[in-house]
Amino acid sequence: MNDAAYHEAGHAVVALALGGKVLGVWIDNAGGGECRAECGVGEVPVMQMAIRLCFLLGGPLAKARAEIGGDVDEHDPGNAVDFQQIRPLITTYYKEFENRATTDVLRTGFYLAQKRRASEILARCWPAVGAIANELVCTGKCSGDRAAMLYALAPELVN
Repeated sequence: MNDAAYHEAGHAVVALALGGKVLGVWIDNAGGGECRAECGVGEVPVMQMAIRLCFLLGGPLAKARAEIGGDVDEHDPGNAVDFQQIRPLITTYYKEFENRATTDVLRTGFYLAQKRRASEILARCWPAVGAIANELVCTGKCSGDRAAMLYALAPELVN
């Protein structure tokens, strides 16, 4: 349940850091969860794709960071849904914006740049991830407004 809490909190914090709106975050007793957010609305398509990829990576990266130094495991069942969306997103990006195909999507510059971006957001906003994850562990849910409030207050939570 803690893994799912950090995973979903990671999605929420990345969405908020990128100017998105979190609609709600949930976890269940079976170790699953969901973060609903609106990200990249009104952006040009290439930016929408970058923001979406960054958002999708926020969960697996937060879970890995919470496991103290772990790296993202695309085969982890908790990350499977995200990577089912990540792979086609990267393939589409290269077809539409680079006019070429790519086979090893997790080694592409686009993927690595957004992974680095999401990692930097999580490092900078880790207290917010912890606050939202704690809310999820305690109650199983966090409203979008509550997530935004915890995100905004996170720097003060450190002191």
